[in-house]
Order: sequence, then structure tokens, then C-alpha cells
Amino acid sequence: MTNTVRKFELIDSRRFGLPADNGVNVTHLATIRWGKFREFVYFMIDSTGQTYIEEVVLRPSYTNGKLIAKYKYIDDDSLWNALAEFLKENGITDMKPPYYNPYKEKQ
Repeated sequence: MTNTVRKFELIDSRRFGLPADNGVNVTHLATIRWGKFREFVYFMIDSTGQTYIEEVVLRPSYTNGKLIAKYKYIDDDSLWNALAEFLKENGITDMKPPYYNPYKEKQ
């Protein structure tokens, strides 16, 4: 994906709790849209302070027919770096490398 033009849009930069996934509480930090159909979420794991950017994938529920949002790891390093740079440019964060744990340095 080298030299791909990316146009991101910041949809939401409010902080709020997201539903716990496997008992892990996370805080929403930002939602980014890329084009019409792709969205990414920047969030933090509350217990560790680790931050992540992951893609939102909507899947239908087989029990009630509603859409369920799942998060998908971003394999493309250039896409992840472009998203991190976009967050930085918009004053959301000075993104650290993936899986950065600020509490580890304080020990």
C-alpha cells in the first residue's frame, strides 16, 4: 500500500467506556472513518493504560439479526502509522508504538 492516498475523518473524540470484552474494561478515545465503509477505533485498556488502534468490523448476529461490532488487528504497518499520524495531527495523542504500556516504565 505504498504511496496510497489516505483521507481520514475524525468522527468522534469523546472519552467514554466501551462494553467490556472478556471482562476487560476499555475507554474509547477516538473513532476515525476512512472512505465510506471503513472505521477504526483508538482505545485504551483501563487497567494497563495500553492503547490500540483497531478496525471496526460489523457482523450480523445469528440470534437476533442485529449487527455486532468486533475489532480487528491492523496488519498493514503503513496504514497503522498513517492512522497514528492522523491522531497526532488532530491533537488526540502523541502515539507511542503499538502495545505501549506507560505503567511499565514507572516501576
